[in-house]
Amino acid sequence: MAKKDFEWDFEAAGNLMLRSPEISAVCEAEAERMTIATGVEYVPDVYIGRNRVRAGGFQIGGNDE
Repeated sequence: MAKKDFEWDFEAAGNLMLRSPEISAVCEAEAERMTIATGVEYVPDVYIGRNRVRAGGFQIGGNDE
């Protein structure tokens, strides 16, 4: 039977899964794909924050309305 002495390292998991350059690249690719799908000119923007990667799209030359 398997031993159950597993302790989760939250900091390492966060660095590996939530803030890694690889995850950032995946998020950037998905943000770009989604902004192209809108039919409006958006620029994807990806930021690696303290807790996770954040991705979004911003309109090029947006109106200040």
